[in-house]
Amino acid sequence: ARDFETLHRAVIAAGKAGDSRALPALERLETDAFDGRLRRRAFESARTIRERGGERAELNALRAELEALRSDHRRLEERLGARGPA
Repeated sequence: ARDFETLHRAVIAAGKAGDSRALPALERLETDAFDGRLRRRAFESARTIRERGGERAELNALRAELEALRSDHRRLEERLGARGPA
């Protein structure tokens, strides 16, 4: 019972942490765990990690776009400042 609780909590924590390095272990548990609750929780945690991975990629793309816009904005302000007052 204690081993089950420890493993169950570790699987939940792996899903919450969102670390893709846990995916191989979670995938093994999905197929090899004797207890159906562990298989289900491993599946759910792995799915959460995969979904968050997509969200992170999208977030990184948005950050890169924002930085490009900031850079463009700075260059435009410099060009306008170089022209002097209107």
